[in-house]
Amino acid sequence: MFTDKKNIIFLVIIFVGVTLFTIFSGNSANITFDLKEDSIVISGPSDYSYTILLDDIDETELRVIDDFGQCISGDAGKKFSYGEFENTELGRYNLCALTKLSTCIVVTDKENTIYVFNFENASTTTEFHKTFTEYLDQRS
Repeated sequence: MFTDKKNIIFLVIIFVGVTLFTIFSGNSANITFDLKEDSIVISGPSDYSYTILLDDIDETELRVIDDFGQCISGDAGKKFSYGEFENTELGRYNLCALTKLSTCIVVTDKENTIYVFNFENASTTTEFHKTFTEYLDQRS
């Protein structure tokens, strides 16, 4: 039980860190998340966001994706890439990521919908993935 609280506290700390980075970095846009009781909302620039229901998550993995592929809808900008993308590795998927950061979290839901996202740097993305995966394991 103590470990559950510790992991939730750590996840909140990561959330606060990402939020503070967003506020103080001077950028008007960034990749953020909002963990709710039953879902996680990933948000990016231009009011782009998607919601993943926690109970529908089938798999999470940390991957290095060197080529996001073709932008079907959304934007493939110099700083951010978001929207629906397609590449040979994943097929069609939903992306919300820093363009130059190849370390990504890949979430697949029960309907085989794929979501890809990352945060500020490889270290933060890796730590978030570890904590998020532990949080999901504790929910089941």
